[in-house]
Amino acid sequence: MRPSVLPGKFGSFTFSYSADKGHDLERRLRFDDAGNMVGEAGSIQFVTVKPGFHILATRTNPGFMPSYSFDLQNMPLTFSFCLSGKVDINFNGCGSRRPASFLNQRGVNALMCLDQSSGHSHYLSDEVSNSVSILLHPDLLADYWGKEMAAIPEECHRILRKRNRLLTLPMTPEMHQVTAEAFSSRYQGSAARLHLESCALELLAMQTDRLTRDRLLNRPCLNRPDEERIRAAAEILIEKMADPPTISTLAGQVGVNESKLRRGFKEVFDLPPLQFLMHQRMTRARELLTSRSLDVTQAASNVGYTNVSHFIICYRRVFGVTPGRHKTGRTSY
Repeated sequence: MRPSVLPGKFGSFTFSYSADKGHDLERRLRFDDAGNMVGEAGSIQFVTVKPGFHILATRTNPGFMPSYSFDLQNMPLTFSFCLSGKVDINFNGCGSRRPASFLNQRGVNALMCLDQSSGHSHYLSDEVSNSVSILLHPDLLADYWGKEMAAIPEECHRILRKRNRLLTLPMTPEMHQVTAEAFSSRYQGSAARLHLESCALELLAMQTDRLTRDRLLNRPCLNRPDEERIRAAAEILIEKMADPPTISTLAGQVGVNESKLRRGFKEVFDLPPLQFLMHQRMTRARELLTSRSLDVTQAASNVGYTNVSHFIICYRRVFGVTPGRHKTGRTSY
């Protein structure tokens, strides 16, 4: 696979991917005329908003590309928003002799400095992986943040100074909604590009607001086994959203008590279990309305609502518009 090079005012950065033995990445992901990679393994879309500001939207099918290696050179700061999937990322370099790793999975908002690094990624789930990354040169980021740089938590400053490589936080519900909107299929051509740019700018605004004001950085973290139990509970809710288990039943299914389940959802997804379920239902309903020939009643039934009026109220609460707006392709701001 040839490397991708994106030039700009602040120089260029290069990233390249290669499939592991037995997987022909050149056949499964190919470059189109616009410089994007497309194919049966998924798609990778590059958009340059301005010099030093790039967007990377990826959709990867683990069934066609279960693992890959990568090499990153002159890589800008990266803000990542993972909508779905689960991939174990292992990397070396970045000015450190010690290897590092992290799980990029549903609901993870990551701030990364992976310049001069290489590594290997392996998908741990069959779910298609969807994520949006914002790549920013540090000087441009300083221009955006201005005096608010002083309010950024020390953990972030260490990444900006390249002393640390990674900081992960749960995506807020608003981040999840905008990331899902970035993969909307209702636009084509230049309209799709502008739509992706607008989503990325909104995500950057949310990220800026969070890092300058949010106290979530200081809260205690779940241990790895408990986090996996909470994520397993989330997968059950998503899989059975049309007929979900009760909180008591769900807690028993994953081996935690109800109190830990509620606290865990708030820590991992920034939402209690029932609100998490509602947001997942609404996201799924919007997909059904915009990409399939389902009416509002059918979409409501598909995600577990028998009362259409209640469904419309919840939909408006999440997206700020009625489902009919998305069904007709019109959005109100």
